Amino acid sequence: MLGLSLVVLFAPRLLATFETTETSTPEGTRPVALDKAAYDAKMLSLANIPLVPSPSTSTVAAPHPLAARWPVQAGYPKDGALLPFHRIIAYYGNFYSKKMGVLGEYEAPVMLAMLQKEKARWEAADPATPIIPAIHYIAVTAQQYAGEDKKHRLRMPTHQIDRAIELAKKVDGIVFIDIQVGLSTLEQELPVLEPYLKLPQVH
Repeated sequence: MLGLSLVVLFAPRLLATFETTETSTPEGTRPVALDKAAYDAKMLSLANIPLVPSPSTSTVAAPHPLAARWPVQAGYPKDGALLPFHRIIAYYGNFYSKKMGVLGEYEAPVMLAMLQKEKARWEAADPATPIIPAIHYIAVTAQQYAGEDKKHRLRMPTHQIDRAIELAKKVDGIVFIDIQVGLSTLEQELPVLEPYLKLPQVH
């Protein structure tokens, strides 16, 4: 198993400093305003709901009857959201383990070359959806043994998280920080990782 993950989750935090999602302003950069019509059309496309010819003309497309039920009417993502306008191809794992995914299984140059090759395959298969590569790093791992604090989890050293971020930079990608809480909680783990989560390319 190569540890390849296709990230298909929607999260308002999926924002990054890509030219396609930001624009310059006198105050700096700000996310591009969400095109709701394009969002709805992309969601229909992802659900394989085609547009059908309009009864009045063969050149104007009309929504498929199923489009009335999809996408489900819910809150739209924030301005500049990466999904669903991009596809994220993520390589997953922990640098200390060869059994937890591709990040620990291969040397960095080999792994990054594999990720770039996978990115190219998806670009060829679906040119309409830009690809964003990602490093999905398990920064807190669940453990069989309780440890001194009885939490059954182990936090990775910061230099390993830094390594994940540097690897992502080499492929113009983003980073996912994965937390296996064990008997801890997100409320306890997130403050430790807050400096990283404030970075625009980290999710």
